[in-house]
Amino acid sequence: MPRASIKELTLRVTMTAMLLVGLTVASSWGAAAPDGPCRTTGSHSVQNLLPSSYSYIQNQAGSTTGSFIVFSPQNVTSRGCETGMTPVFGNTGSSTIGVGISLESITDIATGVPVNAATSAAITSSFLFSPASFAFILGGTGMSPIFPNQTVNFSFTNNSTIAPGSYDIVFRASSNGDGVGAGTAVFTLTVNEPALAPVDTQSPLVEIQSPTSSQEIVLNGMLNISFTAIDPEEGGAGTGVTAIAAIIESPGGAVNEDLTSDLSIAPTLPVAGGITATSTAAAIMAAVGSYTLTAEATDGASHTGSASVNFIVKINVRALPPISVPGRQFKAGSTVPVKWTLTDANGAFLPPVHNIQAWIGILPSYTAVFSGDGSSNIRWELDEAGNATQYITNFQIPASPTSANYTVQIYIDDIDGVPALQGSFTFPVSSKGGK
Repeated sequence: MPRASIKELTLRVTMTAMLLVGLTVASSWGAAAPDGPCRTTGSHSVQNLLPSSYSYIQNQAGSTTGSFIVFSPQNVTSRGCETGMTPVFGNTGSSTIGVGISLESITDIATGVPVNAATSAAITSSFLFSPASFAFILGGTGMSPIFPNQTVNFSFTNNSTIAPGSYDIVFRASSNGDGVGAGTAVFTLTVNEPALAPVDTQSPLVEIQSPTSSQEIVLNGMLNISFTAIDPEEGGAGTGVTAIAAIIESPGGAVNEDLTSDLSIAPTLPVAGGITATSTAAAIMAAVGSYTLTAEATDGASHTGSASVNFIVKINVRALPPISVPGRQFKAGSTVPVKWTLTDANGAFLPPVHNIQAWIGILPSYTAVFSGDGSSNIRWELDEAGNATQYITNFQIPASPTSANYTVQIYIDDIDGVPALQGSFTFPVSSKGGK
């Protein structure tokens, strides 16, 4: 091969050098330079929401507390970035970002429709978050990032203005920076209808202890009144006794006396349901007759319960000699002086009773004898005070039967003008009796 000249060798060296330089430059232009720190991708996340639901009765006071954890985005892209630098949040260019907690939406579960503004405001105002805002700061490098998280505590206070129903409430953790999405979690709130208030449906129960049924009280004697009243509890519905009254009446209406103001009541009214109120009073009975005591009690629901008892006021009747002599018998066909006294509860004689009657006979047959001036009528003797010390009538005993027991029943007109039996006594008759 022919030997190259010095000029040709120089040209070849120069061209080779230029080729190497070109390759070097070309190599440098083909490799992209790193594009700053690595960036997070994705969104915040809200996890570990406890509790995730709460319920209460609409008019019930109370509250609940809970917590959740907000995590920053958990991924970093390392493509085309400087992996040795601290990463940044999304497209913000910063490793620090602010995070705020809010309610993203509130939906009525029954309808699937967002609640109205009033309900939204009521629910929102019932929540409190702590902290409600905070900052996330990334640590580490693009190859070994350190992701921050934050525990958020919350409380909810019962609110009676929130309508009964169930609501899905979306908790939102969000940032303003570009490229960082919000994290959410759903909290379910249930507001229950208030329980219907128990209703008092029963009247108070009234029981009279004194007087007892058909009790006899002697004229001018003391009537002791005692009765109890209680409104049934009805599982808490009983409103209790609020008023008590008592009245005494006679069948014909001559007596209609309200004793309410004379009652002593313990404990003092009103009393709660299930509590017994005891009422007492005393009254002197100054007129013969049949009477009814009615006791009433009214509760807080205006229900009235009552009880009644009948009693009688009478005069003491006591036979006098000769009828009252033990073992004395009277002869059939003879005339016998029938004598008796009328006294009150204190044993005192009373003014003459002009409407007195004596029914004498072998019951059920009898002869009625009335007051009058004749010997066969009823007459009386008076003391210095004008009170009758004895009553007398001469009774002609029939000749037949020759042996029997005769009964004397004494009647006087009562407070209503009706003849009322006051007492009775008997005397024996025989064929061999005395006068």
